[in-house]
Amino acid sequence: MEAARKDFEPARPTRRIFACASTALLILVLLPVSSRGQAPPELRQAMQQRLEAVWSKNAATWARLTSDEFTLVVPEGTLMTKEQRLAALKTEKPEPNHALRNERTHMYGDTAVHRFVDGSEWVLEVWHLENGVWRVVAAQVNFVNP
Repeated sequence: MEAARKDFEPARPTRRIFACASTALLILVLLPVSSRGQAPPELRQAMQQRLEAVWSKNAATWARLTSDEFTLVVPEGTLMTKEQRLAALKTEKPEPNHALRNERTHMYGDTAVHRFVDGSEWVLEVWHLENGVWRVVAAQVNFVNP
């Protein structure tokens, strides 16, 4: 009995270590990685370029940084496709670049959620890394509550 006990005791710490390591790995795999404001430089640059494209009505830059599957929900509740929003963008008047308020970015692997206030509108964008290029795949705009 004593010999069996000696063999059993050293295995306990190994089992605990294995169980803890397995649990930690499982948590890391199953839970999304979220970090505020830790967007990679390439994403931050793409976000700024796309904002400036919206303000200056630069259709080519906007289209390059917008996924073909892009959809937008505007404050009135209308759903727009990339083609519809691009057509509307081309009819709008340019506006000067300006600062955003309440800007937050949360990273989830190769996907980012970007939220900010632009003038009188809340904007929520979902960015995804597609073939090495960061692009917006979805956006929703709502009016700021006065």
